[in-house]
Amino acid sequence: MNIESRAADLRTSIKLMTGDLCYCKTRAQVASLRETIRQREEELKRLEDQAFINRCVAVLDTAGMGEHNVYIHWFRIDYGCWIDAEEVVNAGGLSDYLESLGMEPADVAELMTQDWDCQDAEGLASHCLHKYGSFDWKALEELLEVDCEPEVLAAGLACEIAPEEIQDRYMGSWDSDEDMAMEQWEEGGLLEAIPASARGYIDWQAVARDMELNGEFVRSGTYYFRNC
Repeated sequence: MNIESRAADLRTSIKLMTGDLCYCKTRAQVASLRETIRQREEELKRLEDQAFINRCVAVLDTAGMGEHNVYIHWFRIDYGCWIDAEEVVNAGGLSDYLESLGMEPADVAELMTQDWDCQDAEGLASHCLHKYGSFDWKALEELLEVDCEPEVLAAGLACEIAPEEIQDRYMGSWDSDEDMAMEQWEEGGLLEAIPASARGYIDWQAVARDMELNGEFVRSGTYYFRNC
């Protein structure tokens, strides 16, 4: 017998036994029947709780992942899963997102009665994950609105640059500081003042080091930004 069938049988028997209380002739009969009702109510509560957990898990298991994901643990059902944080933002919030997956509104309300926490994050979502499992959905929404490649945006955030300044301060991507320094000199017209025959003697590593010491740039990985 499955959970739903057993729960239905219990509800019926509890209703019938409750009605039979008025026909008990002794206190002992009343006490015995009340105890039976109590036991069945407890069993029904366990079954209903398990059915709720099963419904929630079935829906959460359909959640997809994208570039910016969060791992949420739900204390009400003691279950965790990865979800696409961008889809949560686009849905208008976590409750609306759960309903978009097909979870019944009543189950969503019940699931959200207890705390949940974000235990891990990927992509831009990792910049919105804070202590004690809190997550700043508004901050992620703002990051997703920045007109910038995700990789560049992530690198700029790693350099502690304000999101709205990242695109303007972005210099480019190079495999080394030397390559960056050479191209910056070339774009700035500095190489034109040096004879072609002498350019091979330029110590680009030293040039890049001086630029860094002068605070001209910051970098994260292969992404470089003006430090101003």
